[in-house]
Amino acid sequence: MKKIIAMLAALTMVLSMAACGNTQPETTEGTTTAPTTQATEAPTTEATEDTTEPSSDVLANFIQLSISEEDGTIVSLTAYDDEEGGVYVEYVGAVKKVGTLDKTTLAGLTNVLTTSGFAAMNGTEEYGDGFAYASVYCSYTDESMLSVNYGGEIPQTFRDAYAIVDEYFQDLVKDLPEYVPSPEVMGDVNSDILDALNGLLTESGAEPLDAFSITDVPVDGDFAAAMGLSKNDGIVSGAACGPMMTSVAFSCNVVLVENEGDVASVVADFAANVDWDRWICVSASDALVATKGNLVLCLAGAEDLYQMFAGAVETAGWTVVETLVNK
Repeated sequence: MKKIIAMLAALTMVLSMAACGNTQPETTEGTTTAPTTQATEAPTTEATEDTTEPSSDVLANFIQLSISEEDGTIVSLTAYDDEEGGVYVEYVGAVKKVGTLDKTTLAGLTNVLTTSGFAAMNGTEEYGDGFAYASVYCSYTDESMLSVNYGGEIPQTFRDAYAIVDEYFQDLVKDLPEYVPSPEVMGDVNSDILDALNGLLTESGAEPLDAFSITDVPVDGDFAAAMGLSKNDGIVSGAACGPMMTSVAFSCNVVLVENEGDVASVVADFAANVDWDRWICVSASDALVATKGNLVLCLAGAEDLYQMFAGAVETAGWTVVETLVNK
């Protein structure tokens, strides 16, 4: 059920992007997604004549490959110099693996890319009907690049080349620990707020959790506007939680109030200042305000994603005080 809801939420995001005419690739957590909005007469660029293979002293310093099928199956892999003596790698297949490896990793990957067959497709961009996509992007130390993109139909030549690189990657990361997803925490988030938001995210069943961020919002002159309030009187700390994708209508803001007697006024302030259209091209359908001791939460979002979190609020120990509907 969770996966079905997650897929519906993802589809909602894709449709909202299409409505705004956004046909550019999105990049999230190291994974490049090819455009899903198809033009009536999609342009086709033939492979460029420059398919020169890199010399032995030229290495790939950033590699990113993705392949997605019509059924939603996605495999992606990323590797780049982490500038700290190692190579950051990420493999998203049946099990996600993330970690760092020895610098020789890039040398080995450069060799695999060179012999895989991708060089002959360099510069190709072909988009057709359907939600399947495939892409390769690689930059080399001599500033040359390898770029291939397909949408709608993935040719067998790409699949064969990808299988070679994918097999190498699977062997490369087999000893890395399985990745345990968690929201990205930005700034010095108050520990009580952080615990409360992590509990809500866990109870919601949203997946993957690493698609969300929790960000500290300093209580300064811009605090009220950023959090959806008219003033910050009596507020000690605050944080905002939301998807990494800004085109998704969802936000969850939490503040810590200094005196319990001021909680009711903060609740009323949140309820009176819900911004239903704060996101790119999309709007929230519902909102609620809840309390937990001296914490006040304002949750707003659209349809399925909102319902997932709204259903988890009381389970996570919050008391719902206000519910609102966008009319």
